[in-house]
Amino acid sequence: MILLDNQSTVDLFCNWNLVSRVWETEGSMTVHGNGGKLTTNMKAHVKNYGKVWFDSKAITNILSLKNVLEKFHVAYNSHGD
Repeated sequence: MILLDNQSTVDLFCNWNLVSRVWETEGSMTVHGNGGKLTTNMKAHVKNYGKVWFDSKAITNILSLKNVLEKFHVAYNSHGD
């Protein structure tokens, strides 16, 4: 499962099966969320998308809606039920 999150500012994956490679970076990124605080210095490549942050301890795979909109057209209905 990949969550398209309109509240997230970063792309973060935890599932090795959804990425093609993982590598260590010089920088790091810290997120604060429902699962607490998580810091990682790992990045990964997602096919047809590009680089994302990676940590197998994250609670889900997240694509930031803001980042997805920079790469792709996204259509959704925000009205009604």
